[in-house]
Amino acid sequence: MLTTTPADILAETIRTIGDVMRGDAKNQRCLDLVTNTNTKIQQPVLFNLLYVMICGEEKSFSLRISVLYCLQCYLHKNESGKSMIVQALLAQTKNTANQHSMGHLLRSGYLSEDAVASWCSGILLSHLIVNSPQSKQDILKAKLALDRTRTNAKTLMEISIDILHKSSSSFHIRVAVLILICTWLPNCSLAVQELVSIPNSISYLVSQICAQSIEDDR
Repeated sequence: MLTTTPADILAETIRTIGDVMRGDAKNQRCLDLVTNTNTKIQQPVLFNLLYVMICGEEKSFSLRISVLYCLQCYLHKNESGKSMIVQALLAQTKNTANQHSMGHLLRSGYLSEDAVASWCSGILLSHLIVNSPQSKQDILKAKLALDRTRTNAKTLMEISIDILHKSSSSFHIRVAVLILICTWLPNCSLAVQELVSIPNSISYLVSQICAQSIEDDR
C-alpha cells in the first residue's frame, strides 16, 4: 500500500475501486491479475488489501472498513472469486505453514483479539458464501488449526460457536459471527446439520434469546 498517501484519500480511492468492480465481471478479473511489485515477496493486490484490513491495527478505522467494502464489491456476483478464496481456506486446512496466503489471513483475522480484524473477517466470510450454495457447502470442509500443532483443529462452524461462548468476545465480534451463521444456514441443510451436531450450540443460542427477553421485560 502507498504509505505516503493520506489515509482519507487512500480510503476514498479504495471505495471507488470497489464501486467500479461491483457486479462487473471484467473489472473483477482485472483485480485478480494485479500484483504488488513493491514488496520483497510479490503478492496479488487482493492479498495486500486483506492484509491491511486484518493486520493493519496501526491503520485508520476508515481505511480498514474501506478495504472491507472493496472486497465485498469484488465478491458480489463473482463466483470464481468466491471459489478462489474458499480454496485458499481449504488449502490452509492442509498446510498451516503458508502464512502468505489469503486463507491464512482470514483464519488469523477471524480468531484475532483485535475486534476490527475479527469483525471484518466475519463479515467478509458472510459475503463469501451469500447466495452461493456451493461455497456454503465447500466452506464446511475447512478446518482451522488454533495453534501450530494442529492437534485441536476445528471446523469454521465450531470456531464460530466457540467465539460466541467466549466471555472476552466483544458485542461487535459476536454480531459478525451471528451474521455469518445466519447467512450460512438458509438453503444449506449440511450447515444446519453441522450446527445442530455441535454440543450446546442450540441451547446456548436459545438461552441468549431468553436472557434478552427477560432483560427487555424489566
